[in-house]
Amino acid sequence: MTTYKPYGIKEVQELLRQAKGQGLSVWTRHQRQEGMGLDFQNWNKIREIDENNLTVTAERGVTLGELEDAVNRCGLHVAAMTEDLRTVTLGDFFAEQMPCLTVGYYNHPRFQVLGLEVLLPDGAVLQVAGKTVKNVTGYDMCRFYISNRETLALPMAFTLKLVSQEPVQVMLEAALEQENLLMSLVAQLRKRRITPQVFVYWNAAAAEIVKQEGAAGHLMMSFCGNEAKVKRELEAISDLAEEMQIGLQLCTEPEQLWWSLKTLRSHTVWADGLKVPSLHCGVLLEELAAQKIGCWYSPLEGSLHLLPQDADGVQYQALCNRAVELGGCGNWYYQYQYHFAPAGATAIWQKLKEKFDSENRLNPMEIGGAIEHDDKN
Repeated sequence: MTTYKPYGIKEVQELLRQAKGQGLSVWTRHQRQEGMGLDFQNWNKIREIDENNLTVTAERGVTLGELEDAVNRCGLHVAAMTEDLRTVTLGDFFAEQMPCLTVGYYNHPRFQVLGLEVLLPDGAVLQVAGKTVKNVTGYDMCRFYISNRETLALPMAFTLKLVSQEPVQVMLEAALEQENLLMSLVAQLRKRRITPQVFVYWNAAAAEIVKQEGAAGHLMMSFCGNEAKVKRELEAISDLAEEMQIGLQLCTEPEQLWWSLKTLRSHTVWADGLKVPSLHCGVLLEELAAQKIGCWYSPLEGSLHLLPQDADGVQYQALCNRAVELGGCGNWYYQYQYHFAPAGATAIWQKLKEKFDSENRLNPMEIGGAIEHDDKN
């Protein structure tokens, strides 16, 4: 596969025309396939930081670390940014649907995207939404274009909502031998309305991957805000940890924890693989432990990221069925790849692909899902 590194929109449009003329597939997400590859590392400009509207507009090749450094100079912060994401580009972050550690505190990253510049497979450029939180009626095309993993269109630039930079941040950690302690902690945090900025847990199988001593489950959380707010939250969480006999302590080597999370990301096979109500995750965590499947997730949210040793569709389908029994669901993207996505969802996806990319040229997906379906779907 030949990979090109275009500089401007006209060059990208010309490459799309060439690919169509030569009957080539176009790949943008690091896949190693036959066809034409597009690498957007030259799309690396921060176009505007609007301090009045608390927004930033940046091209897809800008890394989250570069973006964070730029907005920090204005006293602002990219809500989805954590240190393990410093080298990840905006394009990859949204195209790969990468897990975000601050969802419980700032909401999902897709809701922080206010506007997009989008390139369609035929080369047309669209400007979608803008700088305000509510400026559209009808279908939310902004969220649509960032949720299809670049199989229907290519986001080329993002306008993101910013938040004020917090003056104080404190990180805590604890080793957990029993997952039922985690569920009890989650229940108490909800009851007492304590919300860490970052709250993440990885199980013993995942701890082995990052070569953690003792290979027990590991809990990490951070609190941020002004000094008085952080002090109150630390006192509350310390009292709770003592009451529950959880050995929570200040993190003395935060860079090691960020390295562990970066490593877990790189080993993740099914990101956002299962969704389960947060207080029902205990049963699933026990079953994953019995199968020695690595897992990490935000306990307040319930979207589990899985690191199986041998990934296959049979195993994933069994896990999805278990998630459904617990009131959750699997990830349609993987269900489609393994040929067991719901028939109605499969039909909708295929109609969208036909509408936006009728030749199945942009990051093509093999026809999967439940192929036989009622035409009414």
